[in-house]
Amino acid sequence: MARVGTSSRALGVLTSALLLCLGLPSGVQAQASSHVLVIRTTHGVADADAQRLDAVLLTEVQRTSGLGTPELASLELAEIELAAGCADTAAACLRAVAEMVSADVVIVRQLTRTSAGLALVLTWFDPSSDDEPRSIEAQAPDAAGLAAEMPRHVRRLFGVPELVVAVDDTDLTPHDPARPGPTDSAGPGPPVVPLIVAAGGAAAVGVGVVFGLLSADAVDRYAATTIRTAADADTALTALDEAHSRALIANVLYGAGGALLLVGASWFLIELLTGGADSPESRAPARAMFGVAPLPGGALVSLQGNL
Repeated sequence: MARVGTSSRALGVLTSALLLCLGLPSGVQAQASSHVLVIRTTHGVADADAQRLDAVLLTEVQRTSGLGTPELASLELAEIELAAGCADTAAACLRAVAEMVSADVVIVRQLTRTSAGLALVLTWFDPSSDDEPRSIEAQAPDAAGLAAEMPRHVRRLFGVPELVVAVDDTDLTPHDPARPGPTDSAGPGPPVVPLIVAAGGAAAVGVGVVFGLLSADAVDRYAATTIRTAADADTALTALDEAHSRALIANVLYGAGGALLLVGASWFLIELLTGGADSPESRAPARAMFGVAPLPGGALVSLQGNL
């Protein structure tokens, strides 16, 4: 029996030391596996949002405090206080509430909608200790923001220190608004779309030149063909047809490519002029509009912009 007692005491000391290394407050250590009751009061917050926050709160309390599995009280805070004969979160009142609901630890969650969003007040109290109730306050624009910060708020509630993460000294250097930072851009880059249009036009003109050369070669073959037989006549006519078709393709490419090249160059010039103003806020947004309208025997290409 003496060995068992010594081993139990050693195990208790080892457990206390481990919890102390984890950063848990002494009041929490003494109440491991306790009956933890979360009492709620809600004002102006949708039930769905309140339930979502309560689920996150229960999970974080169990994970952070080491008190055991907390549960929600079936009654609201006002109803429990009325039955206990008190109406505040002072130690005497919370001790009376804990005795009435047979709770080892009481956590009060107060959630209120304000003009700035949601306001949260968390209070926890151990009736078996002489410590005063501990409370923390938090605010967020909505329930999602409050839920995201709930782990940090629960750590504050139980006095568990935040993890310290080393940061690079360069991240702490004050940024001078007058000088461009590492992610600042010295200015807008060259417009890409007009360059692509102009490049497409130049490529079309280049292909047109190739078909023009092929057409000229077919004309030379037609002129050099000596017609003595019907086969020679067919060869000459074939060369003449090739010359006509290739010349047609070359002309179409010349027109389309030249139009695209002109549009792209004009568009590029408009973008440079409209993007070079010293005060973008003092002028209307620059716009460049490209349009193609079919016409009998061709098409009308237009480019409009404002400076």
